[in-house]
Amino acid sequence: MKSAVYLTALAGLLAALPMAHADATAANALIAQTQGDLDGDGKPEYVEVRNTANDQTDGLGYQRVLLVYKQNGAQKTLWQRSDSAAYPSKGGGMMGDPFGEVRIKNGSLFLSQSGGSSWKWGHTDQYRYQNGQFELIGYQSTAGRLCDYWQSVDANLSTGQINYRKEFDRQADCDNDEYKGQKDIRESFVNKNVRLNFGNRNTQEVKVIAPKSKEAIYFANPL
Repeated sequence: MKSAVYLTALAGLLAALPMAHADATAANALIAQTQGDLDGDGKPEYVEVRNTANDQTDGLGYQRVLLVYKQNGAQKTLWQRSDSAAYPSKGGGMMGDPFGEVRIKNGSLFLSQSGGSSWKWGHTDQYRYQNGQFELIGYQSTAGRLCDYWQSVDANLSTGQINYRKEFDRQADCDNDEYKGQKDIRESFVNKNVRLNFGNRNTQEVKVIAPKSKEAIYFANPL
C-alpha cells in the first residue's frame, strides 16, 4: 500500500505534459511557456523553457534555459534567466526528457522534472522573486524503487521547515529480507542553510543531514 501511495505521487510528476515544440529534441526548441504576475505589479510576466544550441558531449542532450520576460504590449524584454534550473533534454536517464511542466500560481513559479529507470525520481521547485532575484522557496520530491524503498521531501525553504520520509517496501512478493528489521523514518526539523536561486540551482551538490536519522537529503545534484 505504501508503494502505491508513492507511485501515485510520482505519477503526478511523470504525467505533467509540457506545451511542447513539435520536436523537443531540436536546438533552440521551445519546450513550454506560461505567463502570470511574478513580481506583484499586476502585470503578467512571460516564461519560457527552451533548448539551447549547446548539445552536450556527455549524452545528456541540449542544455536548457529558463527565461522570464517582462511584457509591454506585444514587446518582450528578457528580465531573468536560469541556465541551471532546467535539466538537459536527455537528463531523465532511461526515461528520456525530464521536463514535466512550468506554471505560475499565487505569484510563485513552479518547475517540475522527473526521470530514472527502475529507480525513479521526481521533484518540483517553487521560486519566488524576492531580494532582486528568483529564490527557491519550496521543494518537493519523491524517489525510490519497488521492492526497495521510497523517500519523500517536503521543504519550505523560507522557514527552513523540512519534512522527510523514508519507507521500505515490504510487499510479500518482494525478495528483500534485509529490510524486514528496518524501521521507516519520519523526521521533521528546521534547517535554514539551503539557499538556492536561479543563478546557482544545480550548479553543485547541496545536501542536508537530518539531525536524528543522519539521512542525507539532497536538494541539488548537477548532471
